[in-house]
Amino acid sequence: MTETASGGGAPDDGSVGPPIARDEAHRHAFMALRQQLDAEFPRVAGTPTAWLDDGCLWRHLRARNYNVSSAAAQLRDTFAWRQSFGVDPLMAATAAAAATVSAAPPTAVATAPLPPAADPTVQTVYDESATGKQFVHGTCAAGRPVLYMRPGAQNSKDTRGNLLQLVYSLERGVGAMRPGVEKFTLLIDFTGYSLRVAPSFATQRATLAILQHHYPERLGLAVLWGAPRLFHLAYKALRPFVDPVTAAKVVFLYPGVPADVARLAELFEGGGELLAEYGGTSLWVYSNREYFAMEGGGGVLPPHMR
Repeated sequence: MTETASGGGAPDDGSVGPPIARDEAHRHAFMALRQQLDAEFPRVAGTPTAWLDDGCLWRHLRARNYNVSSAAAQLRDTFAWRQSFGVDPLMAATAAAAATVSAAPPTAVATAPLPPAADPTVQTVYDESATGKQFVHGTCAAGRPVLYMRPGAQNSKDTRGNLLQLVYSLERGVGAMRPGVEKFTLLIDFTGYSLRVAPSFATQRATLAILQHHYPERLGLAVLWGAPRLFHLAYKALRPFVDPVTAAKVVFLYPGVPADVARLAELFEGGGELLAEYGGTSLWVYSNREYFAMEGGGGVLPPHMR
């Protein structure tokens, strides 16, 4: 039942370890893009322009097949989107609130509500995260941070709230990347999923737009665990029309199928942090209080904000 993809070991795309070798034409394209962006957005540490670092430019160049004008247009659009969406203020406010979460009186109930956040945007992220439907935890065998998505635990139909949590999770995943790592791994668990809890079409469309346009070259691997059969069949029909590079990163695995369980262990357990419910050894259980506290990584910021 397994639909395999590359991704079991360290990839050769520069996402783990030293940057890939780049030929002279690629370096010329990078320098042209660097000069163009520096003229428009002079980089200043501690400001949103710090996001436009060399790694960011290389990712956008790869995503646009080293077409400088196309990469520059995408970067301008994403830079403007980050300002209008409020990405950096969201991460700064959530990190600042982590100290308050850590200082809250202990409770014996892991699912107890967090202390109310002073920032309404942070409170929205807390509320959307309460069921553990999306979180970053541990690394896969290739050393990439793992972003767990559990659509069956959906608790909201609010598009804005869902997107705030998505962007927070993506940025937190970026913040968890060790030096030399540029990508994350998705583990999408469809347990409990049904049309009743499916996000709205507007949310799905906006989610895809954010992932594809504003986080290019960030996906290392996507494992779909227990996806509905009709979903799998539809994907097979559409796969010839999907970008081959993206298609190679998608793996369908099913619980109860020994070969798939073994494949999941191969892809994830090398990091020693695959959750026990997926056959791993980690007994960690999601808790809003732990996740958003300083000790749980709630105070971590993306590299350009440090």
